[in-house]
Amino acid sequence: MTVLRLNRRAVLASAGSVLGFGSLAQLSTSTSPPVEGSWSLGRGDPQNTAYTTDSGPTKSVTVSWRYNKHLSSMKAPVIADGTVYLGFHDETVEFVALDAATGEEQWRTKLGDESEVGFPDAAAAIAGDVVLAPFGNRLIAFDRRNGDIRWERQFDEEVNAPTVVDGVVYFVIRGDGVLIALDSETGDTTLEQSVGEWAKGAVAVSEDRVFAVATTDNETSAVVALDTRTGERLWQYTNPLPNHRYAGRCEGNCLRQRCSRRPRDCE
Repeated sequence: MTVLRLNRRAVLASAGSVLGFGSLAQLSTSTSPPVEGSWSLGRGDPQNTAYTTDSGPTKSVTVSWRYNKHLSSMKAPVIADGTVYLGFHDETVEFVALDAATGEEQWRTKLGDESEVGFPDAAAAIAGDVVLAPFGNRLIAFDRRNGDIRWERQFDEEVNAPTVVDGVVYFVIRGDGVLIALDSETGDTTLEQSVGEWAKGAVAVSEDRVFAVATTDNETSAVVALDTRTGERLWQYTNPLPNHRYAGRCEGNCLRQRCSRRPRDCE
């Protein structure tokens, strides 16, 4: 694992001070105003509403900056305190922090190539001074200040996007249909409970309940509500119609969309 800290403005400011070229430091100062507000979860809040009271741009929209990497384009970046966090692969799999106003790299952590690390296929989540990012079957907690890895957990199947509430990280394991809760500071498991044969997407958390969508053993979809403290299944609503996405039977190797249950059943 390699951490690159590339704060260009700090480097130029230091050079200007040493050489006596005050204007050199000025060259690195962006005219873009700082970015306020936050979007710390892929769906905005623990309830997955994707709702904000911000009005957004009110004038013609132009490109302020562009970060040219092979990004995980299906998943949203997260932002807090003027910094954007996201994972990408470009020959290697990496996680990066960018200045939201200028696009300049603040740090970049190299995790390895795709044969070693899974593709960053789910949105990250910010929890205090760490940012949590799924990479295939791994969940990695990065220090927001410098990109150092605080802790890492590895599972048998892919990790879905995490949801964070009160220092607890909730997510489902895609192929196993298991809901996991971890302490965001240590990575220790606080809860583990099955919700079905297969699960996908970020869970929603409201008060003392966590809600997950899963595929049941008879190939139908269900919404499951669990107690966040005990893992007790409080209720389940099952869709009476078959889950057509996985209705086809597998013969040998097949695409995920044709699997009857879980992708690993197709191997």
